[in-house]
Amino acid sequence: MMSNFISIRLSVVLIIISIISIQVKASSDGLEGIRKNEPYHVRISFSNQLGTMNMGWNSISATAQKQFVEYGRYPGELKHSAPAQVEESQLEKRNDSLITWVYSARMGGLAPSSKIYYRIATLIENGKLEHTPTRYFYSKPEANAIKNVRFAAYGDQGERNEGAFQVANQLTKLVSPHSSSPLHFALHVGDLAYTFENFTKWNVWSSMMSEVLSTTPYMVTAGNRDEIAILEERLPMPSPYQPMKGHQNMYFEFDYGHVAVVTISYFDLKKDNYSLDSPQFIWLDQILERYHFRVKDVNDPMNWIIVATHTPLYSSSDGHNGGNEQLKQAIEHLLLKYEVSIGIYGDDHNYERTFPVFDSEPDVRYVESSNQNGKVDVFHNPKKPIHLLVGTAGIKLDGWMPGDAPSWSAYREISNGFVKFDISPNECKAQYIRSDGSIRDQFVIIKGENGNSSLLFYPSQAFTFYFVVILLGLGIFCVKKRPQFANFGKIR
Repeated sequence: MMSNFISIRLSVVLIIISIISIQVKASSDGLEGIRKNEPYHVRISFSNQLGTMNMGWNSISATAQKQFVEYGRYPGELKHSAPAQVEESQLEKRNDSLITWVYSARMGGLAPSSKIYYRIATLIENGKLEHTPTRYFYSKPEANAIKNVRFAAYGDQGERNEGAFQVANQLTKLVSPHSSSPLHFALHVGDLAYTFENFTKWNVWSSMMSEVLSTTPYMVTAGNRDEIAILEERLPMPSPYQPMKGHQNMYFEFDYGHVAVVTISYFDLKKDNYSLDSPQFIWLDQILERYHFRVKDVNDPMNWIIVATHTPLYSSSDGHNGGNEQLKQAIEHLLLKYEVSIGIYGDDHNYERTFPVFDSEPDVRYVESSNQNGKVDVFHNPKKPIHLLVGTAGIKLDGWMPGDAPSWSAYREISNGFVKFDISPNECKAQYIRSDGSIRDQFVIIKGENGNSSLLFYPSQAFTFYFVVILLGLGIFCVKKRPQFANFGKIR
């Protein structure tokens, strides 16, 4: 009896071990639990037209299945549909007889500033439809119809490392249905999964980031560790031109309310030896001029220009021994000329914020304030851009170059995290959030006389305000009671 009991226990242990082994093996490819013909790794991104949204996904089967998107304003009334184009993946080759299919669709007729529900339908053998769970995203607003634009920016993430998972978890919280103020988009400034021709790494990264990818427009500029072919197949961006021979054209622009984002492919500029006559440089000059014209138009709500690319203009990291001087010489004068407010970069694996700076000459004038999360640097109408190094989304971190921090470096630290922006028409608030959720660096840029005080609470200012109110109240009380006070102490 005892030997039978031991045998049974040993069998149970072996079964548990085998199940764990299967789970580890299944989860190791990023596709655990995926069935044949099931849409997976759904991702959305902005197109170049208002009222539309691009969507892509994958499925695995022997032959391509008819799949399409159903969508609408209400979860029970998905009255619209968008057909999907499908092609066999030229990059992800499987060891079995199945094929990875890449689907893409464009949803149109989206009401601005609306919650759009969607699901993906698959036509199966008997003519019936199978559906994915219903999810939702928010459509782009009209230019003057939004008071606050919220987005996250980061680069250099990777997969299978603690920092990457922690950052993914923090971003997932921001886009969850329980978030009080969800992100309007995410901006990844290169080096997503560090695939190195291993597509398993891409699938693991996509699964890790699935909640963000499927609910938040995901905008990407390529990094030196990205395989351009993967980005073009899985995350195509609204580039201005079709790819030319020797050029990826992974540069594009979009606007969201009063914020314009212009991305640069430093690969293309490098291939053209940073020539001022290169197609991208001509495009960059034209697009920044156009947005600058809009910023200067008092009748146009556009008020903020942000430039993003993978490699930094300013960095004191030892990752690449400082910023990219050639890129800096090529484009920095355009950022000053067209009054770009912020530059966002990755490549070096640190967080660093500059003062407003041009040609390495900083303007260090600012007001130091505070809120419930700590110190805040406030800049009023700066004339030069502030540059942010955010190659901190999870990959192994770099150190600093020898010596003291440069004069233009306002704040720097070695940690994993991302930057969250809240931008009103006249105020830009940014917070560097570590992977554990703590807020470290904070700064505010104010344009005009006053910003939006609802975005930032200054306890010191609040104390002064209430102290003045109390004094005024006492003054009014004394004036009203003046006759009584005048007779006080007199013999009646």
